[in-house]
Amino acid sequence: MRFFLHTPSQQYIDKGSNGLLVGFPNGHVYWSATEFLMSRAKTVSKDTNYCNALYLVKFFNYLFRITALNEKSESKSFERKINAVTSNDLDKYFEFLQQGKDKIQVDSANQNLSAVVGFFWWLQINSKTDVKYLCGWADTERGIPVHQIKVLPGEGERECRSPYRKRVASSGGPLFVPTRNHINLLSELVLQRASQAAPKNSDDMEYMYRIRNLLVFDWMSQAGLRSEETRLLQCETIEQALDQAKAEADGLQKQLAILKGVEYEPKTINKMFNVLVKHGAKNDKQRMVQVAPDLLERTLSYISFERKMILKKGHCKDSGEVFVTTANKRKNSSARMSDTYISSIVTFDLSVNDTKKRVMGVKISKSIKITPHALRRYAITSYGCLLLEIEQRRSRAIGRLSDTDYDNMLNKLKRFAGHKSADTTLQYYFDLSQSLVKIKLGATRAEIEYQKQILATLESEVI
Repeated sequence: MRFFLHTPSQQYIDKGSNGLLVGFPNGHVYWSATEFLMSRAKTVSKDTNYCNALYLVKFFNYLFRITALNEKSESKSFERKINAVTSNDLDKYFEFLQQGKDKIQVDSANQNLSAVVGFFWWLQINSKTDVKYLCGWADTERGIPVHQIKVLPGEGERECRSPYRKRVASSGGPLFVPTRNHINLLSELVLQRASQAAPKNSDDMEYMYRIRNLLVFDWMSQAGLRSEETRLLQCETIEQALDQAKAEADGLQKQLAILKGVEYEPKTINKMFNVLVKHGAKNDKQRMVQVAPDLLERTLSYISFERKMILKKGHCKDSGEVFVTTANKRKNSSARMSDTYISSIVTFDLSVNDTKKRVMGVKISKSIKITPHALRRYAITSYGCLLLEIEQRRSRAIGRLSDTDYDNMLNKLKRFAGHKSADTTLQYYFDLSQSLVKIKLGATRAEIEYQKQILATLESEVI
């Protein structure tokens, strides 16, 4: 018992007929699916629409692979079961597509689910179903509950985004993660570009741009901030991280000193700082990242001096972001950096023939493209290395080399990266980290910064 797809003869196609008919196993036309394909024919190519039709029929046959219905059942019975599909059913279907002898790749499964979700969304917005909340998203302010098939809001009123798309590596192979040699090279290139971008006839501004741009680079490559998180990072966030760390470091000792009437000397904070990233994260969710004292101190110093001087040179409003610019800005406009501006600070397309391929003795052996997200991958991998080294030192200290808690480390890496779960991509970073901890590098800038992070983390751990 199978659903069928009827394609018309060539003469009807030549006359402009969309002609894709989806039928129930009882031989009757499934008009909702057929009309959906007709509507898609206006916006996609014939080949794409034909694939959409195949994906739909494939899903329907999966749905009815085990059923009490048969070829003599009424069309309404089949339609009723289709309209009862839930997000859980689609999750199971996604897994089904990647199992067995006929399994398909993740990107192909994404295309299958995209067509299926698109069909249910079309049913919802065109009132082709009796189910009031079949496909959509909840809106508590408007009293709209969770739908059977949960999708994400799109940009337009009648658009949605499928939540079933799984991330895949690019066709060029595994996700590119810069090495520490790349990071050494890039830190120098960031400084060179800052000098070129700074206003002319001002040595002071060139120095300030170099300080600012290197900090942008370090927050992405050390703290793992996304481009938008870096762009919207607030000064008060940095100051709050310092205040919180001071409160934890001083603790009861300061209170005792006050009670005794003696002067209290604040402790030097050598451990990692917790910074709460409030803006720019995916789905507007806050997350906590850990940074070494050196990075926080340099950022605070920049906020106190270089940032103020950059703002003073222009006539822009200070909206509280750490990283600001007044270049080519209208009077009284925000000093906040644009997406393009902040990305340009750290985006490099380096080819083998690039004259900048040798900096500080580093050689680029193949063409690479550095993006803000590539720096984030480096930060996540580097943090994974840090966790492994700390855990191995702890294991040696207590004499149990087999005590490494990989699940615990993976959870820490998940929180640092801001991932909802320890997914395949995160596992890739962690596996890479395990390989990298075996490599011994020299005293380059990246290695020195990494060792600072290890020392700060050791201060934070009880070993």
